[in-house]
Amino acid sequence: MNLVLRNRRGFIKQAIRAGADLVPVLCFGEMEIYDQVDGQRWKLLGKFQRLLIKLVRFTLPIIKGRGILNYDYGLMPRRRPLHIVVGQPIRIERIDEDPASPERIRDIHQQYCDELQRLFTRYKAVYGPGAEAELHFLG
Repeated sequence: MNLVLRNRRGFIKQAIRAGADLVPVLCFGEMEIYDQVDGQRWKLLGKFQRLLIKLVRFTLPIIKGRGILNYDYGLMPRRRPLHIVVGQPIRIERIDEDPASPERIRDIHQQYCDELQRLFTRYKAVYGPGAEAELHFLG
């Protein structure tokens, strides 16, 4: 499982400003409700997606699911089970200094990622792709 979270810290800053606790949540099965059109097979689409990644650091996936009346092709999600697991809340004390110290943001972000890793390790064999699966934090 790949999570784009390594360089995403804005939600940590917002939680510190608001004094809101962070609750790590992980969903197993969301990758099975849609198929993504293969950018390697469709060359022009692949080039466009790589250009978007280079310019804005993300791309919009072209997805296909099931139809409303037919189950072969459409934009509705496939009927697959989704298992959502919830971790231990991370207590955040509200501070008024703006911005919060980079060390504090880094520490809270690390706690959040550690809790996600703990959730994944605990539940991957039950709900996920299997005991050999790994969780990767991407930029």
